[in-house]
Amino acid sequence: LRIKDNNQVVPLVIRDVTNYFPTIQPSSALFLLAALEDYSPYINRISGRRPRPPGEFWVSLEDTADRSQVILSIKEKLPIFAFVRDGGAVVDLAQRNPLAGGGWNGLTILSVSTLTLAALLALGTFAVVSVHASRIDLTVVRALGFSRLQTLLALALERIVVAVLGIGIGSALGIWLGWWVLGFLDITASGQPIIPPMIVTFHGGLITLVLVSLVMATAVAILFAGLAERRLKAADLLRIGQ
Repeated sequence: LRIKDNNQVVPLVIRDVTNYFPTIQPSSALFLLAALEDYSPYINRISGRRPRPPGEFWVSLEDTADRSQVILSIKEKLPIFAFVRDGGAVVDLAQRNPLAGGGWNGLTILSVSTLTLAALLALGTFAVVSVHASRIDLTVVRALGFSRLQTLLALALERIVVAVLGIGIGSALGIWLGWWVLGFLDITASGQPIIPPMIVTFHGGLITLVLVSLVMATAVAILFAGLAERRLKAADLLRIGQ
């Protein structure tokens, strides 16, 4: 391939092909990447002039390099208005907290608290109503010789089955719905595909926090069911039958 630079024809050999690069805009149909340490001396030799200086430098460090020291040394050699962006720090922050910035931390805490409260109210109300609807059956079971612990374990088993089915089905539907909705965000404001494309990932810490909150709500609902069962008066219910 032959390109024109500084009114000079420069021959290039394509070694590899890529579809995405962070500095290339989606409107750019074609682009070339060349090693600056090879390209600059060649242009200088054939034209006697330095090539146009690049607007950005991308630096790849070895695993043993101290990133902070390297950044400080680079800043000492750059103009006053130039800046250095540490891609490793950005990636690390995104992996640790994908909702960092823009007030998302507070919204995350509020949403998890609201979810826990709603689940607690729903499961607690269901537990109390279920005990009230089954009060005759529970009284008969007690009269047949079941202890309070056995009755509580039976109520807890019912709540646990409901919680496991609800959390499992809800998680599957939530993941599918979230994946489907986030697919619509993979475009720019002008409707063009984002380059590089978005990759949907899951934050294990946030998912664990939600699941722990739901388990705690289930435990409190079991406690409500046990308290409601203890308030049943066996003699009165067996006498009136309702």
